[in-house]
Amino acid sequence: MTRTVDTWPMRRNHVIAGDWPRAERLADDALRGACRLAWRGAINPALWSACQVKAYLGELQADDPALAELAVAVRKLGLVPAEFAVRSLIGFVALSHGDAAAVHAELGPLLDRMSQLGFREPMWCPLAWCELDALVEVGELTQAAVVTEDLHRFGIRMDRPFALATAARCRGRIAAARGDFDTATADFDAAMAQHERFDWPFERARTLLAVGAVRRRAKRKRAARDALGDAMAVFSRLGARLWAAKAESELARTGGRTPNTGDLTATERRVAALVSQGHTNAEVAGLLFLSVKTVAAHLTHVYAKLGVRSRTELVRHVRDTT
Repeated sequence: MTRTVDTWPMRRNHVIAGDWPRAERLADDALRGACRLAWRGAINPALWSACQVKAYLGELQADDPALAELAVAVRKLGLVPAEFAVRSLIGFVALSHGDAAAVHAELGPLLDRMSQLGFREPMWCPLAWCELDALVEVGELTQAAVVTEDLHRFGIRMDRPFALATAARCRGRIAAARGDFDTATADFDAAMAQHERFDWPFERARTLLAVGAVRRRAKRKRAARDALGDAMAVFSRLGARLWAAKAESELARTGGRTPNTGDLTATERRVAALVSQGHTNAEVAGLLFLSVKTVAAHLTHVYAKLGVRSRTELVRHVRDTT
């Protein structure tokens, strides 16, 4: 029973860090343990974690039976915060599948209710802020600006980098939708600066995707390809297939070549070789006179180009091809 409860923060941390296989294993373990005990209070969060990982991986539909079961269970128990979390996940699934109208229908009322009940901390229910993307995509720019500024003010007041990055990303999308690409660029720069303050690869890649899409519309094709290639590399490494497909689609619209999945640069080959020999990122950085952050970026590109998702898979790939 203790393990079932204690893995909740671990699962959350692994999801944010992008270690989705580990989060999924912990969720499955917790769910099995809770089911053995017939403990609904532990089944709900474990099931939610499992659904969350599947949603990020693109393996979930908004009408999935597991989500429906979870929504009914938390509603019956009167668990308002849990209900918000489930509904935000449904909205995220709809966004992943490109259904902005469904996102807005689910998350618009949800954000209103959260505000009425005083749920102000964005990181408590981060997926609810997918509503900002939906508002832009359905053309509700004025409403998007109002909600965005509210989120920005909270981020400033409480110094929340997630809130500031998300708000800046949406401000950039709003400015671009209005044809103001210079302002959009400044907003996206502000968003990327906030991403440096917290390690959430998926959210950073979402911003890179938005940056690339706007650069393409502004006819800055080479810069667009750079941002979109980086976004696709991160999404591919994480296993976020629907979002990788979004980045690939935008990349194709730039008119340039999509990244060659097997064509590593010289530095990427050196990084891959050292990592496959068992060196840590810090050790590789020292050997190649690079920063740890630069090594991590090269490794992200290596994973995407080679179609691997972990160090173990990279070692196997190098062994099988040399």
